[in-house]
Amino acid sequence: MKNLLDTILYIFEEYRKKDELSTARLVLLVFLIDWKFAIENERQFTETKWTYEQFGPFSKDILILIKNKKDIFKIDIIKKSDGMTTERLTLKSNSVIEIKNFEAKSAADFILENTYSMTWSEFIQLVFSSYPIISNSKNTQLDLSKDSLRFKQRKMKT
Repeated sequence: MKNLLDTILYIFEEYRKKDELSTARLVLLVFLIDWKFAIENERQFTETKWTYEQFGPFSKDILILIKNKKDIFKIDIIKKSDGMTTERLTLKSNSVIEIKNFEAKSAADFILENTYSMTWSEFIQLVFSSYPIISNSKNTQLDLSKDSLRFKQRKMKT
């Protein structure tokens, strides 16, 4: 799970609005980075197993990794202005981020640069308009590598 950990740490290092980095947003950012990387390289970057669930792409792998790395990550429950709660993720102050030769840097930079200013609604709309989501059924496992090949073939036909 090194690539997944590196991706999460890179997001924490580079994401401009760290105060908005909820568990849900983090999961979807990793998904978008994996998808962008798959389009460029015909394989996903992380070892994550993705499923298309009711609320979009999801992976238990991310939550398990965060909960198992209590020495690195801190999870706070925050009450939002609408009365609902959300989990806010932060790095513990003594955590040292050291990512060497991050192969997904280009894909991650593209996704982070193009999503940080999006509202939650805009962000969700982007995720739900991605090819793996529109071309697969809910409650199925996603294969971003195969989806990237199908996506490229589809683009070549148009």
